[in-house]
Amino acid sequence: SMMISGVGAYGEAWEYIDALPNEEVCRTGAAPNPSAYPLPTLLHYCQQYGVANVLFAKRSIPKNIFTCQSPLLVEPSTDAMSSQNAYITGNDGKRRDLDSKAHKRYVFSTCAITSAMNEALLFFKLHHCDKSEANTEKKLSLVK
Repeated sequence: SMMISGVGAYGEAWEYIDALPNEEVCRTGAAPNPSAYPLPTLLHYCQQYGVANVLFAKRSIPKNIFTCQSPLLVEPSTDAMSSQNAYITGNDGKRRDLDSKAHKRYVFSTCAITSAMNEALLFFKLHHCDKSEANTEKKLSLVK
């Protein structure tokens, strides 16, 4: 399979993510470079993904996200792979610690989806908002 979805799922292409150097996980998720690292061709977002206090949960996205005033999503920090960030905060606000394999998979997925969403939001704002009205701050947290 060349698809990834659930971080604990069997039979998916997670071995490509597991093989990434820790210092490249978030950057590769946010800006894939298949010539540098082979990657799965599809990330099926049917789960909640997060690292530390950054969460992506599709059912938690505000309905007004594609507006000029709405901020961009909070993205994982540059030290997302550090051991002190090896947990996820669910949309219920509860913390769940992650083992090293799950941590890497969550970092990749969270960096990939928050980056892709923010890219789409920026495209919308650049084409539909006055510069003075376009909120480009990365402040929107989906953690309750």
